[in-house]
Amino acid sequence: MILDGAKLIATNSDPSCPTENGTRPGCGAIVAMLEAATGIKAFSAGKPSPVMFRAARKELGLRTEETTMIGDTMETDVLGAVQLGFRSILVLSGSHSA
Repeated sequence: MILDGAKLIATNSDPSCPTENGTRPGCGAIVAMLEAATGIKAFSAGKPSPVMFRAARKELGLRTEETTMIGDTMETDVLGAVQLGFRSILVLSGSHSA
């Protein structure tokens, strides 16, 4: 479908996701496979894309300096926040540990 013109849109670029049964491939891993197979780069609408972060801030009626992103992944949650000047808090429930 992608080779026939369907748009490849990623919700996030997380390479893996922790589950109660262990780690599983994340959206980023699946999208990377599809990009490699088709030669077509995905549009990332999710974290760390500023599109999602800006939309969420506006929906909440907040200014940048009033916004804090709490997330469990440095490469998506925290990176997205830093790129837009939001405060960020990393919780250790995801792929990162102390």
